[in-house]
Amino acid sequence: MSTIGNSVFATRTATALTINPPMPIDRTSPLFYLQFHTSKVPYYYLALGATAAGYLVVWKLRRSRFGFRLQALRDEPDAAASLGIAIARHKVLAFMISGAMMSVAGTFYGQYVLVLDPERLFSMEISIIVLLMTVLGGSGTLWGPALGAAILVPLSEYSRIWFGGTGRTIDLILYGILILVVCMWRPNGILSLLEERIRRRTGTP
Repeated sequence: MSTIGNSVFATRTATALTINPPMPIDRTSPLFYLQFHTSKVPYYYLALGATAAGYLVVWKLRRSRFGFRLQALRDEPDAAASLGIAIARHKVLAFMISGAMMSVAGTFYGQYVLVLDPERLFSMEISIIVLLMTVLGGSGTLWGPALGAAILVPLSEYSRIWFGGTGRTIDLILYGILILVVCMWRPNGILSLLEERIRRRTGTP
């Protein structure tokens, strides 16, 4: 029985996907395989470059005709449909662009950790954290999610340092407090507060 139990336990826990390249890794060309074993600095610059490229794509998209149509669908879908904008087609295209950008991040993450655990990748925690970053910084803005990530990620890491382990759920409590404060005091996110102060200083209505 113990043997059977151990086999079942091993089967149930071995749910991670290990990234194995189809050929041996050539140590002389780490950039091709995205495998840097001597230093993690190249991963930082690759992630920074991918983030900058993603922001450039979104920035150009927001100022394009397709981007204005997406904004119209977001704000007034009925009015956009009355103007002849195909709602279903534009939503599918928006999901395709979003999925393509996230696939780059997922590929980079897979090459970085080499082990993909479904319980971690598809957990509710990641979805909640991404949503909190967007709401906290300012949904519908270009720099809002980045501002929310700049606040929540250090908050989570420092709570783990101060309280040990996973932060003893202190980070989740702080997340909830921040979201309540933002929703009650600044529904458009913290970025709207910064934009309002800039307009006051410059005298822009």
